[in-house]
Amino acid sequence: MKYLFKLFVICAMILPFSLNAQLIKENTYDKVSAGVTNLGANGYKYYTMDVENSQCHIYNLDHSLWKTINLSLPKDYYLVDIQWVSTHLFNTDDNVEMVYMSAYYDTILSYYTYNTRIADETGKQLLDVPGGGYYALMKTSAGYKLLVYEYDFSNYIYGINTHVFSVPGQPEAVEGGMNVAPSIMAGELFPNPADGKVCLPYQLNHPQQKAMLNILDANGRNIQSYMLDPGKTSFINDATELASGVYYYLITNEKGTQIVRKLIKQ
Repeated sequence: MKYLFKLFVICAMILPFSLNAQLIKENTYDKVSAGVTNLGANGYKYYTMDVENSQCHIYNLDHSLWKTINLSLPKDYYLVDIQWVSTHLFNTDDNVEMVYMSAYYDTILSYYTYNTRIADETGKQLLDVPGGGYYALMKTSAGYKLLVYEYDFSNYIYGINTHVFSVPGQPEAVEGGMNVAPSIMAGELFPNPADGKVCLPYQLNHPQQKAMLNILDANGRNIQSYMLDPGKTSFINDATELASGVYYYLITNEKGTQIVRKLIKQ
């Protein structure tokens, strides 16, 4: 009985503090999206993408700047995406490395050209895939594999190649803090803005997985629906008949996981 009374007193003392717990804003990274990564011995870090200066900024958990890494891009390309900021994933030294994608838009012929690279903090290039417009890190029984999808939009019928690379290490934390690939992955729509055919790269991680693609207008009304083929890595849609404006490509699998991509129709 005394034990129960003591337990009651302790719970009564703790409960008011629990009820008063609340979210506390720590920081705002202006005009950028920030990610979190685990750099092993260096601990957890925030990182952001600086498009204007082609840089990756890495911050400590107290939000103080830890490193600024310059990223080399092809001439006239701009930075589009940074993922898998790590130390021992793509090689075995202690330098920070990352995958990043850049793009160039041909204003005359109206199509994008992409480039995927891996580089470390010294500027050393570990990988360069011209045309690489989407990538996925996949766990297999033979270790992790990096899949880079190369697209050629110079022709009306888009060409697609898939390059597979063995990865020497394993992720301590990737996007979203996950060590395995999510059930759905999707790249960015391109070309975007568009006035004709549009390509949506995607990956379903199970051959029997079902996923629905709904195209919504700016008011959230569904205007087109398609079942995605798990055996393919891209969905090509003709947006010619769509009126000019903003549209959303919504992918939903049978578990309710969703991914949304925004399209601007010219």
